[in-house]
Amino acid sequence: MAGLYYATPDGTVTKQDAKDGNPRLGTNGIILTPDEKHVIVTNAGTLAILDVGPDGQLSNQRKFADLDRTGLAEGQGAGGDGSCFDADGRFYVTAANGVQGVDKNGKHLGNIPAPAEPGERDHRRTAAQNAVRRDRGERERRRKSLDRKHPARRERAQRAR
Repeated sequence: MAGLYYATPDGTVTKQDAKDGNPRLGTNGIILTPDEKHVIVTNAGTLAILDVGPDGQLSNQRKFADLDRTGLAEGQGAGGDGSCFDADGRFYVTAANGVQGVDKNGKHLGNIPAPAEPGERDHRRTAAQNAVRRDRGERERRRKSLDRKHPARRERAQRAR
């Protein structure tokens, strides 16, 4: 079921990639551009862009940019994941070698390295996975702090487990 799909308000689902002879997308992250005219999708080591029609259907699938492979081991994919835009329209996507910046024309602007956690030995983990691990740890620390401050909350949490 890999690929890119669209669900209409009435629940009809249609495949949006691999139209008109284009290849199937190995999607992971997807984002609507700030002007809402395009969708950018991670596609393994590249980024694909599609036009958004007035009815929400996607068309004109094409390559937007190649992800930078600097610092990656031979055969290791860049693995694009989550993405966002900044106020100036620059696009950022997490990848195996950090957060990559791309301008609105698809030109690679550079990488923001994502350091491993102290003592981290597994360099295969992506920046996104490291960020998620740090976030989980922070949420757990906050939860424990709240539990200490609010005994009733702690009792409810223990009953729920």
